[in-house]
Amino acid sequence: MAGTAAVLKEFGVDYKAYVISAPRAGDLLVKTIRQVEGEGCEVIIAGAGLSAALPGVIASRTVLPVVGVPL
Repeated sequence: MAGTAAVLKEFGVDYKAYVISAPRAGDLLVKTIRQVEGEGCEVIIAGAGLSAALPGVIASRTVLPVVGVPL
């Protein structure tokens, strides 16, 4: 994800980064999704670990495009 951040910076794209576990912090994840939607976020990039749950959970909670990145 550091590479993703570097590319976004290179192109002058504003972003915020969060570390949230879908299975362990579901309520915080939903709250964060609502927050970024309200701030005008246009796309969510989600790094997926071994279970790969995060992008799918996010996509089920928003109409924003979600890009899943395998880690």
